[in-house]
Amino acid sequence: MLSGLGRAVTALVMPPGKVGQLRAVEVFARTPACDNCPAMATTLVCSRCEQEKPALDAAPMGGAIGQRVLESVCAGCWAEWREASARVINHYGLVLGNPEHRAQLRVAMREFLGLDEEEDRD
Repeated sequence: MLSGLGRAVTALVMPPGKVGQLRAVEVFARTPACDNCPAMATTLVCSRCEQEKPALDAAPMGGAIGQRVLESVCAGCWAEWREASARVINHYGLVLGNPEHRAQLRVAMREFLGLDEEEDRD
């Protein structure tokens, strides 16, 4: 580990659908770039693939759903969703300027990424 860049920490994680089955995972926490920014783990147990993989560097969208994706989805599965989202948009003829169509795309995203339904009104 390079000095000054962060520290190793142990996190307890519960894979989706595995209620009560906590698992200790050692992750590398980045040192925040500023005093008011929290350090983020560089790996996580992904809600979609249920494997420990590299996390996203930043929230991919604003609001609560963006934070949820950042905390729950690995970079690889997010890249897969980016490709799949184009297919969903084309298949259903979604117009992202339409709030109902954006909501439909968010539902598809939650299903694809294995995220629970929560308040994500962005």
